Parts: sequence; C-alpha cells; structure tokens
Amino acid sequence: MHKHDLSQRLFLLAVLTAFSFSCKSSPTGPHVGQNLQLSTDYVTCTEVWLKVAYSGQSSPVSGGEFKITRDGDTVLTGNLTGSDTTVIDTTAQPEQAYTYRAYRYFRNQVSDTSLAIQVSTLDTTSHDFSWQVFQFGGAASSYLYDVSIVNDSDVWAVGAIYVDSADGQADPYPYNVEHWDGRSWQAMRIDFYTIWGQSYMTSLPAQAVFAHDRNHVWIVSNNSELAEWNGVSQETPILLPVSPNRIWGSDSNSIY
Repeated sequence: MHKHDLSQRLFLLAVLTAFSFSCKSSPTGPHVGQNLQLSTDYVTCTEVWLKVAYSGQSSPVSGGEFKITRDGDTVLTGNLTGSDTTVIDTTAQPEQAYTYRAYRYFRNQVSDTSLAIQVSTLDTTSHDFSWQVFQFGGAASSYLYDVSIVNDSDVWAVGAIYVDSADGQADPYPYNVEHWDGRSWQAMRIDFYTIWGQSYMTSLPAQAVFAHDRNHVWIVSNNSELAEWNGVSQETPILLPVSPNRIWGSDSNSIY
C-alpha cells in the first residue's frame, strides 16, 4: 500500500469518526422550570390547591403523566388534561411549611421538572368561642333552607316558620324570612304568586337567599319565583326558568 493511499484512508476514518460522534447528542437531564410550572391556587389549614401548567410543544393529553412531591415524598399523581390542571393535597397539616415540586413524565422518564415552591398552611382558630341556639316556629314543622350573612348584625335565613295565630290556632301561612340585626331575630313574610299569571299572592316557603346588604336581599320561593327586598318593601316577584336551590351574587347587579 502506498503511503499516499494510507494517508487518505486515515484521513477518511478520522472524518467519519468525528461525524459519528457529532451526531450523538450528549445526555441531558429534564428541563427545569422551562415547560412545567407549579403554583398555588388556594391554601387552608389542611388543604393545598395546586395548579400544574404545561407549555411544552407536545400535547399534555398524550403522555402527560405527572407527579407532585411534598418535601420529597410523592403526594399526588395524575394526567395533564390541558394547558393547566388543578389538584388538591388533602393530607396537609395545620400551620406547616411545605416544599412542593411537580414532575412530568414521558415514556416513563422525567422530561420536565418545575421549580420548587414554598407553601405554608394556615393555623386553626383558638376554639375560644361559645354557641347560641335560636329556635323558630313551633306551631307546625318549621324548617330553614338557606342563610346569607352580610356581617354579624345583618343575617338572613329563609324557609318556612309556622306560628300560632291570635286565636291560638296554627297559622297556615308561614313566615319565610328571619332577619338578625345583631340583637334579635325578626320574622318576615315575602309574598309570591300562588299560581303564576294570577293575582293572588301569599308567603310561600322560601328556598334560597342572597343578601348583598340589608337593602338588597333576593329570596327564591319553592315555586321558582324571585323577589327582592329593598330595605323597606319587596319588589314584584319574577318567574325563573329554573328551580334553584341556591343563589349568589358578586354584587347587587350580578346575580347567579
């Protein structure tokens, strides 16, 4: 073999070897804090609500398994169901500081890791309180279905409260609202149409209440009518297309 041919072959071997090594990616660990984010939504004494958000290229539904650790121990596992998934750790203890971290798996390997977050659960109350018991009605089977609390001197409870009439007989028309003003309860009657479209009205049992303040109180009857108490009198009831068990509002102009 000529020296010139040998040199050419050695050069070609060196080029092929270098190309072979350049095509192999060096091993890397999971992406830390790039595609997977962990944050807290809500914290109580014994619950931590966590949101896992994934922003990677691959679909989180396909191969989107994850786990969450608390102080290094796995407490939650599941599948990513979209761009973010909310899970709840219900095994937390009151007044504790925890470190949470999320891991995403692809083909049984950790592909993404969130940054660690610190969470402190709330403490319980001192339990230094006493109870008061209030009883309503007595003439028949009275009941309360719902309560709305504005503050400690403005509380509204609704249902059907039956009392005796002046002649000592059970009054067939119940009070359907009880209001607490900070000192005592006042029984009230909110009237609804007995049959919608007719003029006769009576104090039907109430099903739900939402009070924004003492001048904006909404009461739902058990036949799906809604009436508002404006602090002086009630407004004309309206008929709802559903039969609600509860109502709520973000303010006096936004009721659900």
